[in-house]
Amino acid sequence: MRAAHRWLEEAERSLEAGATSSSVLASYLSMFHSARALLYLDGYREKSHYCVARHLERYVASGQLEAGGWTS
Repeated sequence: MRAAHRWLEEAERSLEAGATSSSVLASYLSMFHSARALLYLDGYREKSHYCVARHLERYVASGQLEAGGWTS
């Protein structure tokens, strides 16, 4: 979660500086690291971004997380 927080701060700084593309990338990395924290909490280690997305689908299916339009 520390990595996710650092990336979120980077996204905010980039957006304030007008670096929209950098802000989007940093935002994505913040979300990715937040999702990785869920995997670690559940006792898994990911090998790819694909793995993280598939694990999040389990949270959506159980009703613990809203899809929010990100589904693949």
